Amino acid sequence: MKKRIICFLLAVSMILAMCVLVSCDKSESNGKTSEAVSGEGSAAFEALPSTDYNGYTFRVLTRDDADQYWLPNDVCATEITSEVINDAVFKRTELVQNKFNIKIEQLMKTDYQDFARTAIQSNDDSFDVILMDSMRAGQLAVENLFINYSDVSYVDFSNSYWDKTTIDQLSIGGKSYFALGDINITDNNATWCVLFNKRLYADLDLGNAYECVNEGKWTIDVFYDICKNATGDLNGDSVIDYTNDRYGAVGQYECAPALMAAAGVTSVVKDSDDIPEFALDSAKANDVFAKVYKYMSDPDAMIRADDYSFADRWNVINVGTFMSGRAVYYMCPLTHAVQMREMVDDYGILPLPKYDEAQEKYYSAMQFNNATVYCVPKTCKDTERVGLILEAMAAASTDTLKQAYYDITLQRRTTRDEESKEMIDIILENRIVDLSYVYDWNQLRQTIQDIVRGSSNTYASTIDSIKTPFITSMNKTIEKFAEG
Repeated sequence: MKKRIICFLLAVSMILAMCVLVSCDKSESNGKTSEAVSGEGSAAFEALPSTDYNGYTFRVLTRDDADQYWLPNDVCATEITSEVINDAVFKRTELVQNKFNIKIEQLMKTDYQDFARTAIQSNDDSFDVILMDSMRAGQLAVENLFINYSDVSYVDFSNSYWDKTTIDQLSIGGKSYFALGDINITDNNATWCVLFNKRLYADLDLGNAYECVNEGKWTIDVFYDICKNATGDLNGDSVIDYTNDRYGAVGQYECAPALMAAAGVTSVVKDSDDIPEFALDSAKANDVFAKVYKYMSDPDAMIRADDYSFADRWNVINVGTFMSGRAVYYMCPLTHAVQMREMVDDYGILPLPKYDEAQEKYYSAMQFNNATVYCVPKTCKDTERVGLILEAMAAASTDTLKQAYYDITLQRRTTRDEESKEMIDIILENRIVDLSYVYDWNQLRQTIQDIVRGSSNTYASTIDSIKTPFITSMNKTIEKFAEG
């Protein structure tokens, strides 16, 4: 018994020692003002009970292992800095802290998945909630380390400030372990889109991209044809390279599963009991992948940064080539649109292309290794308190964080035309989730990318060979959820 106690105390002390803490308790405005964000609580926020928690510290565990584009900046802020997202979070923090007499603290940890697992398995209550990328969160959910939100008081996903559509897609057997919506922005930043160079569109006489979208004609066939015909040997040396020439598109192999989702094809579909079933062996899935393979394997259509090995290839090849005006398209998560503010050429934003004109909607996939969700650990000792604070943070976000991100950062500062604002609406309103990428069933995402890398399209035979182990892996998750 003494050995167990000593081991437990050592584990707890290591956990606490490795945390980086950001406390929002001593918040200061420094006399600075922020761009037009109201900072007032919504009616839904005001309607929540103002329970006095006597100075309780509400602790949010987050990652500290990402570059500047993926570090969580939407949890708490200590002062007004005139940076629009920071100041919106500051105002939300003030609203919530004052309502409940609490302080909100962000615990940033490099190996935050291992940290969370160790803490929960040690029954260590060192944090109240986790803001985690959905792939890592999926792994912990399968280990039954989270609480089902139906058992968390006050959290009501029917309220408009929660992204109920995506939350429902992430559930299995009616159990929801992930929450997202106005409360966080990384899920939006991690949503795939297509940037296009407006100068090249005019120079190459490619028509009106926005009309193509609005008329339902923006399909993967149109996308591929433009890419293939736009690539050009600008310096006449008979070699197409990213330093001197023009490409139809820049991107990476991860674009393949995103394009499949945009065509309405996901690895599973859910039955009436919310249970996923294998769906990649359909005739449509085969046809969609054939189109994706044709486009992505054509060196005259796109350049893929992951074909290169140098460290900064993503910025040099993808961002650099597009910003320098030598690529018509850049398929990327929405966060990269913010990087284009200094681009000389005008650019626009489009949704991912559809499968064909008959497809009713444009669908948007998310980059699941970066899109974040809120989770409640099983070590939570007061689900009513956690639920009330989370619900309040979400409700208070509509007029603060959401307004700052959507109305100001995306629409005013990132876009350069009114049409792109409409495109952003389309992109964020119709997101589609492929559960296998969240739970990494049989490493399907990597399998899809590997087929695209190959010299021939082996989709049918590969899918046939992985079907049984995929279903086995999926069923284990279903069983674990049933146990939880």
